[in-house]
Formats: sequence, C-alpha cells, structure tokens
Amino acid sequence: MTLPTAINAGSIAAGFGVAAGTGALFLFGEVPRVRNDILRQLPFFDTYFDRTIAPEDNPF
Repeated sequence: MTLPTAINAGSIAAGFGVAAGTGALFLFGEVPRVRNDILRQLPFFDTYFDRTIAPEDNPF
C-alpha cells in the first residue's frame, strides 16, 4: 500500500466514522444518560435536548 492510497483510504474511513458516530448519537439521543452527559454539553444542542417538565405540568 502506497502513501497516497493509505491517505485516500483513511479519509474515506474517517468520513464513514464521523457519519456513523453522528447517527449513533442522534439514535441514542433519547436515552437520558446520553442526552445529559454527551449531547447537552454541546453549545447549540443544550436547549434543544432540554427535557425539563414545567412545574404546572407535573402531577406530583
């Protein structure tokens, strides 16, 4: 395997890895542990993944 071939294969693998990681994060985004520990730490997704219940809607 030559260096240009390795660079090309590495960039393709990195692209697939980023796509798979992003898909997995949004697939498991409804799991509270993933949502609170990972996704709410990102700056723009903090308010998007905020699932707090308003006090007037809480039955308890």
